[in-house]
Amino acid sequence: MTHTPGEWTTDRLDPEGIAIYADHRRIALVNDEIDEVDANAKLIAAAPDLLAALKAALPYLEHSVKFYRYQQAGHEFWPNREEAEGNITEARAACAKAEG
Repeated sequence: MTHTPGEWTTDRLDPEGIAIYADHRRIALVNDEIDEVDANAKLIAAAPDLLAALKAALPYLEHSVKFYRYQQAGHEFWPNREEAEGNITEARAACAKAEG
């Protein structure tokens, strides 16, 4: 299963909450009963773009870590190696979670 394609937008529908649209169809409604409704709606509407950007950046991140690992071969000093590799793992997990 994939997400609804297209640019996602938001629109306040008083008193219902904030509607999220894709291809001029309402695909979600964020309830107005919580303080973070505007921020949540914007984050949800940005989700397809965020996923696409992460998927596009991931190969470059992986390549950078491999290249840096090659450059540092034989040297013990790489203070953020585990952090960088952990970030890649987290990015892969986030993509998998988003894509089901």
